[in-house]
Amino acid sequence: YDQIIIGFPVWAGNFTPPIRSFIKNNNLQNKTVSVFACQSGSGAEKAFQKLKNELGLNGFRAEMILIDPKSKPSAENEKKIEEFCAAVE
Repeated sequence: YDQIIIGFPVWAGNFTPPIRSFIKNNNLQNKTVSVFACQSGSGAEKAFQKLKNELGLNGFRAEMILIDPKSKPSAENEKKIEEFCAAVE
């Protein structure tokens, strides 16, 4: 695949261990990477930066942060999802 989309819940300002294992076991050099995170509070921006550092990237093609998407569906989250999908097409 030329494009990789990584999604995760935010755990204390970090991405989850399975994501760390995935990037450790897969060569993502020369791939286009987009990310999304779900959180209840904050920390996604910090997690994104840690993931950029881990991957050796300056940025992602697209980023999306959803606040409580399952327990509190919102029109704002729906709009973010549409914009994210358009950015990764």
